[in-house]
Amino acid sequence: MTRGHPIRLWWFSIIYAAQMCAYGLLLTNLLPFARDALALGENHALWFFAAFASLSWIISIIGGILCDYIGFKSTALVGLLSAFISLQFLSHAYSTPILYLGTAVFILSQGLSTAAIWSLVSQCYNKNSKTRASGTTLFYLIFNIGAFLGIFSSGFWMTSIGYHSMFFYLSFILLMAFIICLFIRTKERKLTFQTYLRRYSILVVISILLIAISCYLLNHPFINNFLIIGLTILSILYLYTYGKISHHSKKTNAFIILCGIAIFYYIAYSCMFNLLPLFARYAMDLSFFGFLLHENNIEFFDGFYVITLGGLLVLLWRYLAYRDIHIALFNKFSLGVILAGLAYLIFAAIIFTDLESKTSVYWFILLFFFLTLGELLVTPTGIAMVNQLAPKNRVGLYMGVWTIANGIAPIFAGLITAFNEINGNMPLVTVNQHSIIVFIALGGTVILVGIIAYFLFRRKMAQF
Repeated sequence: MTRGHPIRLWWFSIIYAAQMCAYGLLLTNLLPFARDALALGENHALWFFAAFASLSWIISIIGGILCDYIGFKSTALVGLLSAFISLQFLSHAYSTPILYLGTAVFILSQGLSTAAIWSLVSQCYNKNSKTRASGTTLFYLIFNIGAFLGIFSSGFWMTSIGYHSMFFYLSFILLMAFIICLFIRTKERKLTFQTYLRRYSILVVISILLIAISCYLLNHPFINNFLIIGLTILSILYLYTYGKISHHSKKTNAFIILCGIAIFYYIAYSCMFNLLPLFARYAMDLSFFGFLLHENNIEFFDGFYVITLGGLLVLLWRYLAYRDIHIALFNKFSLGVILAGLAYLIFAAIIFTDLESKTSVYWFILLFFFLTLGELLVTPTGIAMVNQLAPKNRVGLYMGVWTIANGIAPIFAGLITAFNEINGNMPLVTVNQHSIIVFIALGGTVILVGIIAYFLFRRKMAQF
């Protein structure tokens, strides 16, 4: 134990921070890399990126199933090694097929690593541990530092050494994470060499199939969207049926409700990557303390708040826990959803005060304060609740299904962004008016879901 937290938590946090550093870098650079370096058309590149963002989380469902049957650490190792290989492919991607292959391999790595490492972190604590909330928040804080560094530094690396060299050097950080994970001891029982060989063989075969499927879906984003929605429905039906058969129906139903609520939050969160940059491009003054921000780098505010507010919340949860002051996990979760919706309503009110002028980027400081505080209440709390609600032999599956919210949200966020039909040829007043309507509808819906969830389900969730 280290200051109340298991040493394994720190190692897994550092490992996943490396994974998220690569993911953050790709979130910022994959779209311009595909569009500019490889000359994909604007619409082609946008749909390619949307497919990447959704598949990166949806594959975690299969990753979760593999965790339960093959082992958490084994799945994590294959995921980390795949991340190294994927960045090596991208560092040599001078044609579209290599771009698809490298991206597909990274999607596999993100799906396997996320389900495995999140599950391993949740297993660092007993179900009734006082330090669980602060531990999962600490994990979330550390791996988001990795994502923040990937986003924040990518512009410097891209301009100084170029896309290909950037991917090449970053790959070795993932290789180091793989080596560290190799030497971490977990609670999983030891297996014979033959069993390891058989399980790894199965994992490799399934991984190759997933890479091939991802390559196809990256090139056919509309099929990808329908497939993800269908997979979401099938996953919910499977869990509902499993809960009935295994006599875990109460916990399973509570988990399905939790995932449904989370989808609305993650739609608001995903709009950070398309709806807000679109508005920033056409209707915001992006001068920030003497620097001119690019609309695709506004996620900087989220990363900053995750680091600062995350640290404060870790201290707050530990302070309350050791004084036997307990705030129910679901209450934190509901508050996070409400705060995310409130962020968009406040931003809409700010725009409304002056429709004829561009909105200052400094207002993002307020917007992202509420949006990121909601993020810090929803995601770490959700990870903690998954472990409480999942049967012991299905933690990986449940953790994989939990990531559906992250995977399906970019689809709806893309539809919302498409609905806000603004462009550089429209008068600024019209751009602001259109955007206000979208922000109010989005924020109001998310707030309503959070309030209804709190009053309808808080007692039901308190049973667990």
